[in-house]
Amino acid sequence: MQRYWIGVMTFVWISSLNTANADWQYTKWQMTPTEVITVSGGKVVSADEQRSRKGPNRGLLTGNYASGQFQFKVVFYFNENTNLLSLVQLTLLDPTLGYALEQSLVAKYGKPLESFAMSPGRIIRWQDQSNNNRIEVIHIEPRLVTLSYYPFRTRDNKGL
Repeated sequence: MQRYWIGVMTFVWISSLNTANADWQYTKWQMTPTEVITVSGGKVVSADEQRSRKGPNRGLLTGNYASGQFQFKVVFYFNENTNLLSLVQLTLLDPTLGYALEQSLVAKYGKPLESFAMSPGRIIRWQDQSNNNRIEVIHIEPRLVTLSYYPFRTRDNKGL
């Protein structure tokens, strides 16, 4: 009977991590790689052979993600000092859908916080405080479109 209740409690705990209030889909900022793999339901795997870096972050996990017409390769980055989730970066597999993705993000998050041109593309940023996210699209025409989610930070470097 005790195993039954342990199983029920484990299920409830894992289910609570997979709520609509997640910081990015099924994840929460500050999760460990093991926690991300668990809540992904096996959709995420180790990326040990291709550990990429973004500043102090290491891309340790990878997978695929789809939303409507958009198909992505997703990389989960973890802070090298704490080994906690700090960035989710999605690369659009069909960069010709970049403008459609931008319009979808405007529909979801509203007018961008900032947008600026760079040669040969642009960077667009939003804030989603309800999910503790900063969102950034880098659109390098016509070759590459990345969509990144970062935790929103305050001056003391703690999430809100």
